[in-house]
Amino acid sequence: MLAASERLEEAERTLQDVIDRAEQHGRPLLVAQAGRDLALVLERRGQPRAAIEVACVARARFRTLGADVQIRRLDRLISTLPLLPSAF
Repeated sequence: MLAASERLEEAERTLQDVIDRAEQHGRPLLVAQAGRDLALVLERRGQPRAAIEVACVARARFRTLGADVQIRRLDRLISTLPLLPSAF
C-alpha cells in the first residue's frame, strides 16, 4: 500500500510539473490533459476537494479548445466525487 501511495504522490508532482512547463510553452491542450490526469490522481489519493478544483479548471481549458468528449469525461468524473459543503 505504501508503494502505491508513493507512486501516486510522484504522479501528482510529475503532472504538476507537466502543467507548469506546458503553460510556459503555450501548450493549452497539454495543460488541459495533464490537469484531467491530475484530477484523477487526486481523487485516488483521497483528495476530492482538490480533484474537483483541478477538474473544473481542466474542464474550462477543454471548453476553450472545443474538446467536447473531454468535457463529458470530466463531467462524469466530477459527478462521481463527493460534494463537500466547503468545496464551493
